[in-house]
Order: sequence, then structure tokens, then C-alpha cells
Amino acid sequence: MTKAATITGYVVKVQKGGIETCNCHATNPAKMDTHIDIVADPKYAVPRFVKMTCHGKTIQKDTKEKYYMIVEVTPRVRGQQRAKGVDWSSVTLKKQLTHHWVRFSGWLLFDDQHVREAENTNPGNKCNWRATCTEIHPIFGIKVVNPPSRFANARNSIKARRLRLSLKHAVADDSSG
Repeated sequence: MTKAATITGYVVKVQKGGIETCNCHATNPAKMDTHIDIVADPKYAVPRFVKMTCHGKTIQKDTKEKYYMIVEVTPRVRGQQRAKGVDWSSVTLKKQLTHHWVRFSGWLLFDDQHVREAENTNPGNKCNWRATCTEIHPIFGIKVVNPPSRFANARNSIKARRLRLSLKHAVADDSSG
């Protein structure tokens, strides 16, 4: 695909990518992609592990992975950002993005190496670990943003509940003295 795209998602995890043909089978982490798993709803970020057999191996698998879309930072773009004084290393992105809403921009890519592992191309396969083979790869823009409005009330209600609990404890502490 030769189309630019922007997507906003909730970041589940950030990790060093695997050995891939697009990086000439590099094994040095500095020359490997950073994979960022995002979901449309934070409820899919809470893992649910089950024991199952995938590709002949018994594993503990997160059944929520089938909701993930993958976006990727390439070593070349990471280097361009470094030249601008911006740290897009896997370690830094993990600290800054995990469990936040983030807007990503870059190029759409259909990663045909994963057609047997995605819900859109192999629906219902218990070993699927992604929603779609379509990725944003590489990413050129990353921005932490506020949650979409449909999640604002949930966020506010959690904050309100925490405030009520802290006030309740403060009153209890105050009345004892």
C-alpha cells in the first residue's frame, strides 16, 4: 500500500520487534523495529491468559491479542528522530506510551507474513495474535492525546471514585484525632 494514515489507539505494549526480512534479519536491537500494540478500547488491554497449543507448542496465550493492531517504528526513522534530538528507542517509547491514548501517523503496510495469524485473514484461529495484517509501518508521527470522548466519562468516573475514597479516608483519619 502506498497510502499515509493516522490512527488513534490505546497502547497495550511496546516491545522490540523480532528478526524480520524488512531489516535484513538483523539481530542487533538497534537495527530492529519497535512494535507497538494498540487497541480501540482499553478493555482489550487487560490480558486474559489461557493454556493452549499453537504451532505444536503449549503456551500461555493472551486471548485479547486478536484485538491488537500493530504500528512500528523502524531503525531508520528512529535514527532520523535521534538526529533531531528525539529519543524513539523501544525503552523510551515503552515508558512514554504504554497505557496511554496515542495518535500515530505513517504509511499503511499490509504485512503478508502474518496472514495466518490475523483475525481479518484467518478468522477464528485460536493462535491469532493480531486483529489485522494492515499496519502503520513505518510511523513518522507519535503524539500522546486525550482519550476519545466515549471514554472520557469512564475516566472521570474512575477519578471521581478515587477522590471519594481519598476523601472518605481523610474524614475517617480526621475524626479519629
